[in-house]
Amino acid sequence: MIKRGEVPEGYRKTKLGIIPERWKLEVFSDVTIIEGGLVDPRIEPYASMFHIGSENIERDTGRIQNVKKALEQGLISGKYEFDENCIIYSKIRPNLNKVCIPNYKGICSADCYVIKVKEKF
Repeated sequence: MIKRGEVPEGYRKTKLGIIPERWKLEVFSDVTIIEGGLVDPRIEPYASMFHIGSENIERDTGRIQNVKKALEQGLISGKYEFDENCIIYSKIRPNLNKVCIPNYKGICSADCYVIKVKEKF
């Protein structure tokens, strides 16, 4: 357990707080890409993909629950496509900490950011 102000062996103090020595601090925009470009959930292959909305992401845990395919939900508005290398972060009420890392390809609400780590990282 790390006590306030104490830097245990193997850790270092940074402007972000106390972190393991082996971690490297990077600027978010240098290591990630915010994906853009909406897709139409009424057409294939998107209609057959699972859809994640912020209501499907459990706050603080990242658990994905009760997802259905776009066609089952009758979705009509544009969505973002993601794959198993993406992080999905809800734009709505960020204090709820609704963020997940799905292990499959799918689509998500336009109320979410699809964040991809750049290849060199």
